[in-house]
Amino acid sequence: MTTYIPSMSQYHFDGRVFRKRKWSPAPYLLTLFFFCCMSYSYSATPEQMPEQERVAFVSPADAEPPAAQVLPEATEYILSVNSSLGKADASAFARHIIDAAEVFKLDLSLLLAIITVESRFNPDAMSKAGAVGLTQVIPKWHGSKIKAARVVTDAYSLFEPKLNIYVGAGALSELLDSTANNVALSLSKYNGSAGDASRAYANRVIAEAKKARVYLNGSLQAKL
Repeated sequence: MTTYIPSMSQYHFDGRVFRKRKWSPAPYLLTLFFFCCMSYSYSATPEQMPEQERVAFVSPADAEPPAAQVLPEATEYILSVNSSLGKADASAFARHIIDAAEVFKLDLSLLLAIITVESRFNPDAMSKAGAVGLTQVIPKWHGSKIKAARVVTDAYSLFEPKLNIYVGAGALSELLDSTANNVALSLSKYNGSAGDASRAYANRVIAEAKKARVYLNGSLQAKL
C-alpha cells in the first residue's frame, strides 16, 4: 500500500493526465506550524529543558565548583585544629583534601577528621611505626597506591600534602568498599586496630567528623 503525501506542486496526476490543482493553504500552514515548533525547541530557556540538556547553557565561568563552596569553611576548621599554620598553608591543605574527597567519593568531614586525629595537620608528622605525613601513610603497605598517586599528583615525597592526602584518601575509600561502607570497621582497619572491640579510634574520628561538619555547614548545628 502506497502512502499518499500531498505535494506542494501546483499540478497533480489524476490517473490519466496532469491537471492544475486548486490552490489550498493547508500544506503551507502545515509547513509554517512545523517550522515554528522547531524554532521554539531551539530557543527554549534552560529552565524549560531537561536537566541533562541544561549543562550546555552553563559556561565554566558560571559553574561554581564544590571546592569554592566549602573552601573557606574547611580552611577555618583546619586552623581551629592547628593554629600554627599560616592561612595560605591551611587553604592549600583544604583544597587538596576537598579534591581527594571528590575523587574518591568520600565524606569531606570524615577525611578532615582522620587527618586531625592522625597528625593534627602537621605535614612532617612521623610515628614510631613508620607512618608518614598528614594521613599517616605507612609506605610499605601502600606501595602501589603511592606509585599511582605520584603520576596523578605530580608529587613524589609522602611529606608533600597533595600526595599524602591522595594516598590516604585512596586507602580509606578501598576499606569502605571492602566493608560495604561500614565506617567504624573501615576506620579501625585504617588505624590497624580492627581487633579492638571498643572501636576507640573509630569513635574518636567519628566524633571529630561531627565537629568538622559544623564548620562545613557554617552553623552551630551539625546536620548528620
